[in-house]
Amino acid sequence: MNNSTTDLTQRTFINAASSILQNVVVMVVGLIVTPILVSTLGAGRFGAWKICQRYFTITSAVDGRATQALKWTLANKQSSNDEVAKRRDVGCAITIWSCFLPILLAIGGTIAWFSPNLIHDLGVELSQLVRATCGILLLRQLFIPLGGIPEACLIGSNQPYWCSWMIAVSTLLESILLVGAAWIGWGLEGLATATLFGGLFYAILIFRVARRRLPWLGVARPDRAALKTFFSFSFWVFLWTFINKSILLSDILILGLVSSTSRVSQYFLTYFVMSMAIEIAAVLVSAGIPGLGGIVGSGDLNRAAGVRSEMMMVTWLVGTIVGSMILLWNHSFVELWAGPNIFLGATENLLLVLAMVQLIFIRTDAFIIDVTLKIRNKVLIGAGSGITAIGLGYCFARFWRQDVVGLIIGLVAGRAILSIIYPRLVGKALNTRSPQGHAWLFRPLIVMGLLFVVCFSISLYVRAGGWFSLVVYGIFSLGFIIALAFMVGLTQHQRASINIRVNSLLSAYSRQGEK
Repeated sequence: MNNSTTDLTQRTFINAASSILQNVVVMVVGLIVTPILVSTLGAGRFGAWKICQRYFTITSAVDGRATQALKWTLANKQSSNDEVAKRRDVGCAITIWSCFLPILLAIGGTIAWFSPNLIHDLGVELSQLVRATCGILLLRQLFIPLGGIPEACLIGSNQPYWCSWMIAVSTLLESILLVGAAWIGWGLEGLATATLFGGLFYAILIFRVARRRLPWLGVARPDRAALKTFFSFSFWVFLWTFINKSILLSDILILGLVSSTSRVSQYFLTYFVMSMAIEIAAVLVSAGIPGLGGIVGSGDLNRAAGVRSEMMMVTWLVGTIVGSMILLWNHSFVELWAGPNIFLGATENLLLVLAMVQLIFIRTDAFIIDVTLKIRNKVLIGAGSGITAIGLGYCFARFWRQDVVGLIIGLVAGRAILSIIYPRLVGKALNTRSPQGHAWLFRPLIVMGLLFVVCFSISLYVRAGGWFSLVVYGIFSLGFIIALAFMVGLTQHQRASINIRVNSLLSAYSRQGEK
């Protein structure tokens, strides 16, 4: 294996390890903070809080997504020493964000004003409270680009591990503020204010880090040609980000329209571990995306296709292992963590796992399409699929199978368009007639299906009686599932590929230690 491959593996490992650490911190904090908020606010108000958060998480995409465009543009310029061109890219990002700011304020303000009408049976006493909370969350949107631009520069320069550490630190601070606001009794407005200060703290922190790590960091006035090119790409990134957030986050919003805020709380708590799994899978894949962007930018598409194949192996392993564990123990976990009568049910849990696995695969291919900078078709197809998924989810939940079952079936059916077409887009972008990474999926998918069936069946009869037994059973079953997935689900060539990556990484660190 050549030095460039070893360096890519090493950098990918550092990126992945730091991002996993970040997500572990976020998950642990969530495990601690969420039950406190539920018990302090009550299930109904907690559900309303999550709905408000979701609306403005989606609305954040309306800032033009100049930071996303900046990230991938810089990733393709990693081998370039033209610092002035990079500063022009930063200038382009700031200019585009300024253009989209009035649109963000208009749409966010509209949602904030009408937010009480977007929640089923909210009640008069909570209407003004929700409207004020949404107004504060809208104000927080103004700080996102302040941290997003230096963050994009670090990620585009293949140094995302700094962002991960800063996110972990700011998450801890924000969580302390959230708990403090809840205990004092400041309600939903207090929670929104806590996130406002948390966002400002992260923006200041990441800017100071970027100034130290990137000597070229600065702003240069972009010329018309650069601005036009950047805006064209940024526009499609903006559309995709809005679509992607809608695909990922519309579930709670739809449920808020057709059901109660208490039901939203149940859904969120049951889905909590799965949402973390989706993010961890994205972290493992995105850790190698900046390096993959450099490979694609250099024109070595054969090597890029090989890296993509390895990413698909990681995606499958995470989906299979985590999905099996959730099917086995999520019922026990939710009851011990959030209390009795919170878990949605075994059927709902199974459907949520299937939706989780589908999203993990979709996002992997979406990440890969991004670094090719050929995202127009991805966005258009994503828009069609997103509209279909939201429409089916709403109709199924309201008119066919009430609540969660109909919602998930509708969303999965609508997202199936992406599951079929995105692999083809990747194959076309990498000049492969049949995209690597999906030709081998027949065998792994069978193994995944069998594991899911067995774990679902066992979960109907086995329950952990306490935290100690849950940990013991969890460790035992995790080891068995990992071994089975790795040895049976992957071919000998795929296992050898993973072993080569691990050995090259260990050798690289060994040589550094000797020096």
